[in-house]
Amino acid sequence: MSKIEVDQVDPQSGTSLTLGTSGDTITISSGVTLANNGTATGFASIAWQSTVVTGTTHTASANQGIWIDTTSNACTLTLPGSPSVGDQLVFSDFARQWDNNAVTLSLNGSKFQGFTSPNPVYDTEGETVHIVYSGSTQGWIPINDGAVANETP
Repeated sequence: MSKIEVDQVDPQSGTSLTLGTSGDTITISSGVTLANNGTATGFASIAWQSTVVTGTTHTASANQGIWIDTTSNACTLTLPGSPSVGDQLVFSDFARQWDNNAVTLSLNGSKFQGFTSPNPVYDTEGETVHIVYSGSTQGWIPINDGAVANETP
């Protein structure tokens, strides 16, 4: 393995710099911090939670994926209190019970599609909802909030 040590890499011509080619894997070592002083794109990710939410209330953090099981009770999902533009949240009907016990969003001081009320209610069996924070004017906006049919073989 070769090693290059430099303080800065600039493109030979133009303003684009490419690392690797299609199919290559670029590894960032553990403990390395990537500092962004410009505009980064393509790095947003959702951290899916390993614990299924079964309680009557749950407070979400930005960029989480949350499984919500409403078999025993309805659930109020509180949105993050100080969201930033681009923050995302995905939550899904884990046990296909939202039609029996709905999920209600508590807006926590933010807007949802431009409004502060009423609180959105999701009550469709098999639904998965993906919302993104757009800023204080419109607040949280769903980019996907559809149900998935349960096909029986």
